[in-house]
This record gives sequence, structure tokens and C-alpha cells, in this order.
Amino acid sequence: MPAPSRYAELDVLRGLSILLMVLSGSIAFGGVLPGWMYHAQVPPPLHRFNPALPGITWVDLVFPFFLFSMGAAMPLALGRRLQQGQPLWQVLAYLVRRFGLLAWLAFYFAHTKPWALSADVYSPVQRWCISLGSFALLFVVFYPWPQLRRAWQRQLLQWGGVALSVLQLGLQQYTDGQPFRLSRVDIIILVLANMALAGSLLWLATRSRPWWRIGIVLMVMGIFLSRDVQGSWQQWLYRLTPDSQVYQFYFLKYLFIIVPGTLAGDWLLTAPPGPEANLSAYQRRWLAGLPWLLVLLNLWGLYSRHLLPNLAGTLVLCVLLCRHTRHWPATHVLRRLAEAGSYLLLLGLVFESWEGGIKKDSSTYSYYFVCSGLAMLLLLSVRVQLQQAGWQRFWQPLVANGQNPLLAYVAGALLLTPLLGLAQLLPWWEGLHANAGQGLLKGLLYSSAVAGITWYATRRGWVWKS
Repeated sequence: MPAPSRYAELDVLRGLSILLMVLSGSIAFGGVLPGWMYHAQVPPPLHRFNPALPGITWVDLVFPFFLFSMGAAMPLALGRRLQQGQPLWQVLAYLVRRFGLLAWLAFYFAHTKPWALSADVYSPVQRWCISLGSFALLFVVFYPWPQLRRAWQRQLLQWGGVALSVLQLGLQQYTDGQPFRLSRVDIIILVLANMALAGSLLWLATRSRPWWRIGIVLMVMGIFLSRDVQGSWQQWLYRLTPDSQVYQFYFLKYLFIIVPGTLAGDWLLTAPPGPEANLSAYQRRWLAGLPWLLVLLNLWGLYSRHLLPNLAGTLVLCVLLCRHTRHWPATHVLRRLAEAGSYLLLLGLVFESWEGGIKKDSSTYSYYFVCSGLAMLLLLSVRVQLQQAGWQRFWQPLVANGQNPLLAYVAGALLLTPLLGLAQLLPWWEGLHANAGQGLLKGLLYSSAVAGITWYATRRGWVWKS
């Protein structure tokens, strides 16, 4: 298993996001569970998208938390490359290569899920075997193969796998009867690919001037707010794209989450190792517990629309949290996380009534700021908890999943579901929707199995890298 990271709190947040993403997609649908178990704008029992519904649920926090952890990892990963003496052109080439691989994965994954393959052409067993073979091919592409000593050998194996996948996608038959098409894509991975490139380029350009980073994001906001002005250059830039299936300016809205993440990553990078070990038990309890209370309070208040009690409670808890860090220097990482996270959260609540209330889709500025603030505060909480041996053991499964997010993301559809099918367990599995208990159990079992698969792979050193 990879050595424990100095920044294991990022692995925890990333692993939590991935597994909650799996859980949200594997619980029973159709009305056996309450509305707050799904996206707020896709309520049961019909799960039809209703953009007029304001509010968020825990499901709506999953993707922005992953984006935030991605942003926080950028200064750590790119800074390490620069410290090792890599020239800028090599770093840029790495970023372009990573974007290409992630974008390719977005299309490949969407075309190789069992339910994407034609039932008229393939038997169930054939569809499950194709998905299992696709998982094996992804292993070839994303596993770094450390036993191969020469870089050209690893690159030949990787790009050979990509070439084979292109041939596979051209020969397969799909459910809708259409051949491979760019509109059939896993939008989550595609957005992550765009954000990995845009966020990294923005950090590289402003790594010694973080205020410029914030200023550029405000300019992006200006373009979004002016995009509907006919004949404006903002509208032209907003619509400019080489291919709308691969890149849209619209994707850049998630920079409002990525950039706060990069600031947190900057603070982690410059923080001395282990200062939280000197906290008293009293401080540790407050700093570890208050962020989780803020998450629960805002999920309740924003979903149930108790906006004033939520605002008042959030303000009180944020003041309490900041009071416990006020005696430290302004550059102390915990103080920075507490103050910035509290500000972003409160800023999001100030924006809440604009754009018809907080929403994930179409996402609002309130959504970006609230989610960034909550993610930053949870990062603080986990960092404090990881200074205790008991909490280190508790968070270890999430650390393992956070170190291997690509495998965790695809393992359910391409490995676990086909194995259930081959074992003839899918009818039993799909029947777990008679009541709320079964509906929740279905998701818990599935996400636990994915977590176990990823934990085992990480422990063996089978960590996928893009």
C-alpha cells in the first residue's frame, strides 16, 4: 500500500466523495426513500428534473467536495514537479496528456457499461464479459507499471491500450442502435478533465500571486453574467469552442470551487508538519466537531427552506469555530481554513435568494460558495482528527479509496455489477426496493463492496494514475 501521505486529509475528503457518489447512484429509486436521499432537483418518486426546486441534499455535496479536493491537490502535485526541477514545458505536456487521458476515459467508460451495450446483439453474459474486459483494459492504461524500468515501455503499453480501446469502441453495438458518438459521455469525468487542466494552468500562472487567481475568477464571473448580451465579446467567448462535446466555457463555472481548493492546497503546502499534535483535547473536540455540525445544519436548513434559522445557527457556529483559532498567527493553516471556510459559507448564504435559491442544477453562485466553505471546514476537521491514532484507523479505508479514485469510480459499473450478473445475483439485487430499509441497504452493500475492492487494490499497490 502507498505510504501514508502528509496530506492524508485530502485523501479522506476525496475517498468520502467517491464512495458517497457510488452510494447515491446505487440506492433504490422510485419513492421508497425520502427526497433528501437524492438530488434536490430530481425528487422521488418520478425523479424528473425540476429546475424550479431550491435546496440541496447530501448528494449535491459529493461532486463539489471532490472538485475541492482536486483543487487542493494541485499545488501539492505541481509544486513537487517544479521542486524536482522539471522544466515548465514538461509540466505543461503532463497536464495536456492527463487531460487527454481523462477525456478519453469519459467517453470510454460511458460506452462500456453493461447497460450501454445492445441487448439485441449481445447476451447478458456477453455484456458482462465485455465490461469486465474493459475494466482490465483500463487497468493496463492507468496502472503505472513500476516493474517496467524504461519510460518508453510504460508509454507504449499505455497508448497501446488506448489504441485497442478505440478499436473496441468502433466495433461494439450499443443500446440505442447508434455507433460511437461524443454525446454519449460520462459528464462527471469530462468536467473533471476540464477542471484538472484549467485549474492547473491557473495555479501555475498565479502560484506566487494568489490574489491574481481570485481576480481572474471574478473576471470569469463577469463573463458568465454578461454572456446573454447580444453581440458582446463576452457572448462570443462564452460560445467559443473547438468541440462542444469536449469543452464548453460553461464548465469553467466550477473554478469557483477549484480555486478555493487551490488556496487550501497552498496553505497545506507551506504549513509546518504536525502542528495540530499540540492541540488540547478541548480544542480538538471543538475543531473536529463544529464543521460536521455546520454540514448537518446547512443540509437541513437549505433543504427544508428554514433559511433564517439556518443563517443564524451558521453564524453562531462559525464564530465559535473562529474563536478557537484566533490566538494563532494569521498564517496558521487551521486558522486560515477556519476563517476562509466560514467566510465562503456565509457568503453562499448571502447569495442564497439570488437565482431562485441554492441549486446544484443549474448551479448557482450560492451553491459554489456554500459547498467550497463546507469542504474547507471538513478539511480542517479531518486534519485535526488525523493527529489521533484512533481516528487514523477509522479514516484509513477512506484514505485508501482517496488514493485510488479512478479505480473506485469505475469499479462498480465495470467490475462489481458484471460479477453480480455472472453469479446470477442481479435479480435478487435489483429486487431490494420493497421498503426504505431495503433501498438503503442496497446502496450500503454496493458502496461497501466498491470500497473493499478499492482498499484491496490500493493495499496491493494497484493504484491507477492519470
